Amino acid sequence: MAGKPGGEIPVKHGRTAARYFLPVVRFAGLHVLTLSNPIGRKAAPSFQAHAAPLIRTKSKDLAAAGVRLVPRIAGVENGLPVLADGTRLEVSNVIWCTGFRDDFGWMDPVMLDGGALPRQRRGVALDTPGLFFLGQEFMYAAASATLPGASRDARYLAGRIPVQVTRESASAAT
Repeated sequence: MAGKPGGEIPVKHGRTAARYFLPVVRFAGLHVLTLSNPIGRKAAPSFQAHAAPLIRTKSKDLAAAGVRLVPRIAGVENGLPVLADGTRLEVSNVIWCTGFRDDFGWMDPVMLDGGALPRQRRGVALDTPGLFFLGQEFMYAAASATLPGASRDARYLAGRIPVQVTRESASAAT
């Protein structure tokens, strides 16, 4: 496995975790770790800078199965992956799982906070009326990039998107 791991949840995933631990994590991610309180504001930069944690898999289980952790892949040479430290891996197969990364290069740099993320509050662009964002890491809460968090953020945004009345919809309403 190449790259830097993003951590892992401290309990074994399964029935017990689903019943006792994960509801606590979900509650914290939706209601405690938000930009509305000091704890969430302090935690936000850490969430945005690291990869998502392993949930079902533990590093020790991967190691026990013979999976070796190596530096990130920086390129390909003669069809083989080359690591960031220059090592060329002699492997027969590669499964390339890149995840995702925000790319706001299409936006005017003055619309970005510090040049990287859009200037927004809870998904509403601060500088561009009619522009909204959803699903970003810690947009409002630690869970903003998850289905429960994104759905809550979407409900919030739905109440802020102006409804434009056209002649057709106005005629249909009368």
